Amino acid sequence: MHPDLKFGDVVLAKKIYAIHGGKEDDTGFRPRPISWQPDHGHLQRAERVAEDDAWRNARPDRRRVEAKAVVRAIASGEVVLDSVDSPLARILKEQYNDAAAIEMEGAGAAVASHLNKSLPMVVLRGISDYANGQKEAADQDGWQEHAARNAAAFAVTLLTELIPDRWAASSQAARAVEEDLLYGSAEQQIAATDALSSGRFENAVSVLVRGFEATLDPDVTCRIIAALGRLRTILARDALRTLKPRYRIEELAIRRALEAWQEPLE
Repeated sequence: MHPDLKFGDVVLAKKIYAIHGGKEDDTGFRPRPISWQPDHGHLQRAERVAEDDAWRNARPDRRRVEAKAVVRAIASGEVVLDSVDSPLARILKEQYNDAAAIEMEGAGAAVASHLNKSLPMVVLRGISDYANGQKEAADQDGWQEHAARNAAAFAVTLLTELIPDRWAASSQAARAVEEDLLYGSAEQQIAATDALSSGRFENAVSVLVRGFEATLDPDVTCRIIAALGRLRTILARDALRTLKPRYRIEELAIRRALEAWQEPLE
């Protein structure tokens, strides 16, 4: 519903409006807005993904696209809107003008998340039509599938930034791995590097960078570089770009890791 958005762009909801709450009287429908917000930590990670173009590499068809991702409000209701002049369209412009898109499931998912605190959620949508009476034509041109693939690519990239609590390593295990990497033998350093590349450690990137800076053994440092590449997160990619190699073999390892990272995800 915002004119700067194009077909295929992705909208991440910083707020979800439930648009069908209100009162109907002789003057018409009077909205009583209800809104929901995604989990704060997940939203921050999603904003980081939106600011970076790397999510566009994750389409399953390996097709690179020029779409963008934005963080804005989304309207959610039990209706398919395909008009710019309907009563609902006018209400949206007047009462929910910060909403960039309209969809049908987000408010229900937000309520479920609110009632079950262990289920954090975010809502994201690919733009497939402009709600302007041309939805059928846009659907026939394949924009639903294209927009869905872009939204899925964003979701996959976001998931690489998240570590489920039930899978995350304990703080005790994290300290032990960090000590092995920074102060252990070469064998302990290599084992710690492999553990840190598993994605189970919240501070894996910073520990790996410290290990790289503290270690002069190129066999270990190249394994650290490879571990950062395997993490496949934006933070790990940025860390690879800032490493200061001391040997030619490290330069080559960093280059290979960055080249592999830029490849579309399988």
